[in-house]
Amino acid sequence: MNFMDMRSFCLATASLIAIVGCSTVSRVDGKFVAEGFVVDLCSVVQEPATYHGQVLILQGKAVPPDHSQMLLTSDGCEEAIALEFDESLTATAEKRQLDSDVWIAFPSPQAGTNVTLAGRFSYKKGSRPSRILRVVSISFPQAATAVPRQEQP
Repeated sequence: MNFMDMRSFCLATASLIAIVGCSTVSRVDGKFVAEGFVVDLCSVVQEPATYHGQVLILQGKAVPPDHSQMLLTSDGCEEAIALEFDESLTATAEKRQLDSDVWIAFPSPQAGTNVTLAGRFSYKKGSRPSRILRVVSISFPQAATAVPRQEQP
């Protein structure tokens, strides 16, 4: 089963019998580790009830709050997801790096940083914020490394 088949299967299964998502978060050596596939952030924003209660892995841009919680956004999405961080992340290097990266360019509209987050998603229709990810795992995209050009013989 390829990635798209797996994604379709997981979403269809979740829609039909309301199981918890196909991603998992487990504790290894005192840290949470996320396993599974990355869910499209715009899909979650557009159909939040479908993902309510599921463990998700999301990629996007963490941006400074505007009088609320830190937000996760993505190009092309009309709305964002509010972020709440598990207490276990408070003193971690990843959380400190995220806070620093998000606030370094504030108040510039370019403020924020690309990040992959894992946690349990909740949707509360009519609440503000209505879409919340309870984050238990933070990771950052790997920086591209230049590969030296090989000399032609």
